[in-house]
Amino acid sequence: GHLAGRLVAAADSVRQHRDLRLLPLGFLGFGQGGTGALMAAASLTAAIEAVVVADGRPDLLGSRLGDISAATLLVVNEYFDLQRCANEVGFTRLPGARRLEILSGVASLATGIGLEEVISLATEWFNGHLGRKPSTTVHSETNSPK
Repeated sequence: GHLAGRLVAAADSVRQHRDLRLLPLGFLGFGQGGTGALMAAASLTAAIEAVVVADGRPDLLGSRLGDISAATLLVVNEYFDLQRCANEVGFTRLPGARRLEILSGVASLATGIGLEEVISLATEWFNGHLGRKPSTTVHSETNSPK
């Protein structure tokens, strides 16, 4: 709730700024921050074009997932069963362009090789979806180097 409210306020502020209002907006979040990013995207359906969530819990949004129109990339570590299952469930409930990336061979998505992989995936996602109409749905598993 609180983080999502702050993200909504920040996006609204950007939209009111004369020099920034036409720029495409996207959110990136890890863990609870990722869940907050999804909640904010559900509230700002037309304003947010892309969201990347690493190790979040999209399942906690329930029916609100259906309100997200932003292209959404979910990234999860294959070794954490609860989060992997939560992301698999959340993925099926997202209505728009979406991708689920299950990474293997990494100890954490917040440090080292796992973080590098998330940054690479997020960069690719934002480059492909900010300022464009999303159109694809992909579920893949990536074997990262150990």
